[in-house]
Amino acid sequence: MFLNPGLKQRLLPLCAFFGTFTTVMTILIFSTDLKGRRYGRMRFNLTHSDLENAMQDNHQLIDHIRGNYMRTPTKLAHEIDAGEFHSKRKNYNVLLQSKVAEISGKKSNGVFIETGAYRHGSESETEWLELDRGWSGLLTQPDPNDYKVLQQRSRHRSRAHIANVCLSPTANPKQVSFRTSLQSSNSSVNLKTVHCFPLYSLMLAYGTTDIDFLSLDAEKIEYEVLRTLPFQKLTIKVIQVRLSNELNESDNFEFVRISTFLSHHGYRYNDSLSRPKHKIFVSTLKKSTPFSLKI
Repeated sequence: MFLNPGLKQRLLPLCAFFGTFTTVMTILIFSTDLKGRRYGRMRFNLTHSDLENAMQDNHQLIDHIRGNYMRTPTKLAHEIDAGEFHSKRKNYNVLLQSKVAEISGKKSNGVFIETGAYRHGSESETEWLELDRGWSGLLTQPDPNDYKVLQQRSRHRSRAHIANVCLSPTANPKQVSFRTSLQSSNSSVNLKTVHCFPLYSLMLAYGTTDIDFLSLDAEKIEYEVLRTLPFQKLTIKVIQVRLSNELNESDNFEFVRISTFLSHHGYRYNDSLSRPKHKIFVSTLKKSTPFSLKI
């Protein structure tokens, strides 16, 4: 069947339009798909500029921390034997940790975050809670030398994730340099760059914002770190803050501003459990969060 020449002439522009439209749409769809694929591949390949500009609840940032900085408990982790445990027990602040478990209402299966763990070879503030009570959590240590100690001691901590990161004093990631070993005055300084992430980002990367015990040691920026926390989105039942000096509370500006800030967010200072450099604050609020998905 042959079309009328006049009708054929009128249909040609319409056919050309639909042909062009189909070609353009195909190109747009294909281009969009490629962008999506590139975006997916970049989730774990953020640049330094991307990190600095990312907000603390940014999903790409959370994935980046989880995939590149957070180490899950090693499969080779072994349980500490009873004799070794009881010989170490005398070094733990068992009274404090028992009270923490009692206050949190979780004498077993609680969740902790300990920043600055095993600082300069000191004992962990959460080891007994994990080994004796079955708690789990996250240990962070920014100093490369102290992190080696953390790696060594975490071998018998089968419930603790570890991360060689520092805490950011702002709601955005930062980075700092650490001296990795003592150098003579005539030799070059050996520095290692360590990334600093907001504490809230680390909580999200670990997989929960419902924390029973937070032990905060952030190398004199504890107040700034606490100010980055969106308290309306999380639950922390007990907070231990390490101060840089042992002055009386009334003479200690660092303690006063931290205490005032935490009081504003519903925390009460517990003098009986506190030590000269370690101050305990207990939440007086009754609230919970639906988000709890540990990796």
